[in-house]
Amino acid sequence: MPGSRAIPYDSPLIKGWAARVKRLERGPLNASDVGSGFATSGAADNALGPAMQNGVVSLGDGGSIVLAFPAPLSDGPGPDFAVFENGFSDGFLELAEVEVSSNGEDFFPFPCYSETQTSVQTGPFDTLDARNLYNLAGKYRAGFGTGFDLAELRGSPGLDVSQVLFVRIRDVVGSLDPAYGTADLLGRMINDPWPTPFESGGFDLDAIGVLHFQQVGLPLVWPSVLPAGEAFSVIGREDSEGFSLFTASGHRVLEIPQGNRQPVKLPEWLRPGVYFLRDQNGREGPRILVQ
Repeated sequence: MPGSRAIPYDSPLIKGWAARVKRLERGPLNASDVGSGFATSGAADNALGPAMQNGVVSLGDGGSIVLAFPAPLSDGPGPDFAVFENGFSDGFLELAEVEVSSNGEDFFPFPCYSETQTSVQTGPFDTLDARNLYNLAGKYRAGFGTGFDLAELRGSPGLDVSQVLFVRIRDVVGSLDPAYGTADLLGRMINDPWPTPFESGGFDLDAIGVLHFQQVGLPLVWPSVLPAGEAFSVIGREDSEGFSLFTASGHRVLEIPQGNRQPVKLPEWLRPGVYFLRDQNGREGPRILVQ
């Protein structure tokens, strides 16, 4: 719709994706029932790599997951990363709070707001209006990410917005009962589908896409350990840059032309060993270990 800030999963603005799970803490199927068990749908690694490819991991009521990236995230123009959920329509939205950290221990939440009515509980399959939500992951349907701008957290003691290493996603418990539910920055209860006493209950994280990595000179590659025939991505390159992949003895085995931002597939015939990425000026960059 006009005015939407949704970021499509195939947007050329996305330069990379989450690469590692630091911690997953599943929440219960129903926060008001301690014996309900915990969400079990999906695996932590489902949240790695591009959206719309690897399935999702369900967090349960109040559950959380911490993800790391192939390079530090940095504050640039506009949103710096986008969180993708698997909502099956424009209105069926399961929400989550988003926090970031430079050290993996101290996390800083984005200020979130919900103007959804708080007089009637949103049922398990009821709908929400994305226009009533701000800085809450999951406000768009599958394939469209919610963007977050690190500039909003600039000046937070203990956080370097030019070097964010971790993002934590925490499920919003949509209950209107303050004993269980989640409040926004103004103290209003965030009303989203609840209860969802299913193994796939709570926020279903698909992926986190990065729009701005820290500028670190020569680019990085991810994954850096992979078998022949698999693909890797070059992170942090300029459109004008071209690269080549060399063996330890200096034999060129692969060229990556300038302007190419798609994943690069290693030749099937490549032998196991260490290979080196070099730019067009001959500067040696990251290494790739072929297993």
